[in-house]
Amino acid sequence: MTMLYVEVSLQDLQREFNLALSQPRHRLPASPLPASIRSPQANLASLLDSLHLGALTIRGFPVKTLAAAAQGQVRELRGKLR
Repeated sequence: MTMLYVEVSLQDLQREFNLALSQPRHRLPASPLPASIRSPQANLASLLDSLHLGALTIRGFPVKTLAAAAQGQVRELRGKLR
C-alpha cells in the first residue's frame, strides 16, 4: 500500500478560498428593492414593501434547522405576515 503526501501552501488555500467566494454554488434569488424602500421618507408604501420583503425572507428560512421552540415561533411569524 502506497501513501501519497500532498503539499498545500497558504497561497493555494487563499487562491481556492477567493475563487469560491467569487463563484458561489448557491445563491439566494435577488429581489430588487422597491423605490419606496430606497427612499429616506417613512410612508405607508415603504412600510408595506418592507413587510412584504420580510415575509418573503421568512418564507425562505429553513425552519428544520431550528430548535423545536424556535420552529413554532417562526411558523407563527409566517402566519402573521401573510
